[in-house]
Amino acid sequence: MSTRQKPFAEHTPWWRSIVTRTVLVFTVLVVSAAALAGYLVYRAVREQVQLTARVDLRHDLDLTEVRLRAFMDLIGNDIAFLGNNDPVLHFAADTLGDSLVHVATIEHVALLMESFLRSRDQLAQVRLLATDSLGMELVRFDRADDRVVRVPGSALQAKGDRDYYREAMLLGPGEFYFSRIDLNREHGRLSLPLMPTLRAATALFGPDGRKVGLMIINADLRPLFAELIAGRRSRETLVLLREDDEIILHPDTALMFRSEFAAPSTLDALLGRPLPPNDSVALIGDRYWTFRSFALPPLPYTLRVGLATDTAPLLAALRERRDRAVLLTLGIALGFMLLGLVFARSLAGRLDRITLQVERYAAGEGTDRLPSRRHDEVGRLARSLERMQQRIDERVADLQQARAVAEDADRARREFMANMSHDVRNPLQAILGMADAIDHAHLSVADSERVAIVQRSAQRLHGLVDDLLLHARIDAGRARVQATEVDVHTLFSDIAQAHRTEAERKHLALRLDLVSAPQRFATDPLHLHRIADNLVGNAVKFTAEGHVDVRVRAEKVGGIAHLVVSIADSGVGIAAEEQERMFQRFERAQDEGVGAGLGLAITRRLVELLGGTIRLESRVGEGSRFTVEIPEQAIAVATPSVAQAFDLRGLRVLHVDDVSTNRALRDRMGRRAAMDLDQLCDFQGSPGRVRRGPLRLDADRHRSRWRYARHRTGDAYSWPCETPLRAHARCHRFCGHRSIGGDPGRQA
Repeated sequence: MSTRQKPFAEHTPWWRSIVTRTVLVFTVLVVSAAALAGYLVYRAVREQVQLTARVDLRHDLDLTEVRLRAFMDLIGNDIAFLGNNDPVLHFAADTLGDSLVHVATIEHVALLMESFLRSRDQLAQVRLLATDSLGMELVRFDRADDRVVRVPGSALQAKGDRDYYREAMLLGPGEFYFSRIDLNREHGRLSLPLMPTLRAATALFGPDGRKVGLMIINADLRPLFAELIAGRRSRETLVLLREDDEIILHPDTALMFRSEFAAPSTLDALLGRPLPPNDSVALIGDRYWTFRSFALPPLPYTLRVGLATDTAPLLAALRERRDRAVLLTLGIALGFMLLGLVFARSLAGRLDRITLQVERYAAGEGTDRLPSRRHDEVGRLARSLERMQQRIDERVADLQQARAVAEDADRARREFMANMSHDVRNPLQAILGMADAIDHAHLSVADSERVAIVQRSAQRLHGLVDDLLLHARIDAGRARVQATEVDVHTLFSDIAQAHRTEAERKHLALRLDLVSAPQRFATDPLHLHRIADNLVGNAVKFTAEGHVDVRVRAEKVGGIAHLVVSIADSGVGIAAEEQERMFQRFERAQDEGVGAGLGLAITRRLVELLGGTIRLESRVGEGSRFTVEIPEQAIAVATPSVAQAFDLRGLRVLHVDDVSTNRALRDRMGRRAAMDLDQLCDFQGSPGRVRRGPLRLDADRHRSRWRYARHRTGDAYSWPCETPLRAHARCHRFCGHRSIGGDPGRQA
């Protein structure tokens, strides 16, 4: 008999299946989590009660503190207002002794006090007291049944024996007194109904500094206390303690102000144990207590606030919450166990797709469409990423466009500044030259003054244009340092002499100290002159009285000689927060109303160009001190710093200029120097003029004189005439001749 063998089929037993294992693991975890959650929640009930009590109590303490601070700020503002207003100030300044005037002044104060008390519901009394030994009330207003009543003169009281009167009499100008909180007394007896009162006082002073009166207000604290108690939760108890631990607020009014009735009692005696430290929560009986001390300016003392909450309602609520939490945790865990297995793989696949697209975008590669049509979190994330990509692309395009616009604007600015050199300076030079050429001897006094105004205005505009052009050259990196030996004594003496007239006009002492200064120092004379002239000019301009001290000395720093220039003044000074801003372009201090705000910016750039540093030390009301330290420069080619005399008589010069005013100005200057001057409005015909005879002009010697004139006057465009020299050179280049301005001794 034969038997058939069944085909072998591989099968995984159910107890070995990963699905079975996963479900079993999750089932065990869920059951264990539910049991552990119930146990932990049961144990955490008491901790939760304390935590909830801490949060609620501290929150309510914060609200109580805010309300107390608001009330105290209001009282402080009220007493400050009453002590500093026109009727009260007139009363304090009344020293004539005229009884009628005195009565009228007191009536004005009374009107103010009445209207003030009507507008302040929290105030019970406003009083003006005399400063004699009796402390007699001069004016008094009381609030009675929501009415403001002026107390008649026969009912006014003497307060000289009261503690608050004696302490208020010790106040100085601008000081305030705040009494401790107690019950109000009238005629030596407690006023009924009992009224917790806070008194605030300020002293009034006459022109001679003598105390002439006291202004006192009484604040009724009952509305404040009622508001504090009404704002508490039903299970909370609020108490307020004075600095001596006296209870001044309690739900049981019989426990308040016991010392007023010779029956003192403190809260720790009522609780049967010492009070816990501030901001701590302690369980006393079945209540949680917390305390906090408040410093409430303008009060000179602290108040302590205590809050207690009943724990029984919280315990019941937390037990119910525990049962709900166990059931909810169990249901959520079971639901997540079933749904998590279903959606985990699907969600992971979609997130992997989004992550891949983000990585491709970050790498600069193209991206496929994200699943943004979904209506769940995955779709929202995809749409957010698409919007982010679009915004990034737009911002990149905007930045590229803004960069191109900025480059075009910078290019246009440089072209504008270059054109300004000819289009602005030449007309200004013509104005200055023509104004200088006017014969003042044949003008009236009024016309001479007008011409002088034109000259000063043109010079200021000329200086502003020079500042702008110099700043543009520094920004463009075209400013150069041409070091030479500078006569330090002569340079600073000239600067001091140039500003001495303005200093004498303002009665300022302009003092120059060159005792420790070197006779000669190697640096750029034009830059050094500009730095010192700007700082000295600013010191003289913005100092109303006092002095301006200029001190120059030499120091060795790291083996290198440094020139240290210190300019100190007794002006108004510059605030610390504005000092750095003063070195920025177009910035001025708040009290300055003149200038373009370029002087200090150019000064700092020039100092940095020379490799030096500049420091500002200033305090408001005490003046300013600028200290400049400049290292000595290496001299490449020695340049004489002393002007040489030149005889220009008979020198034949060709001047080509298309501006008629410039030609007229140069013609006058040529006649004054006895030169043989030929003028043309353009280059046509200039070759013929050159062939008529030799045109001789020693360019290097002329330039040396021009440089020295700039050094001595600080004016970059003073005599001699720079424009004809350039026109002469252009003419020679146009005519095919050798250009002037080359090696020393070369002539055209």
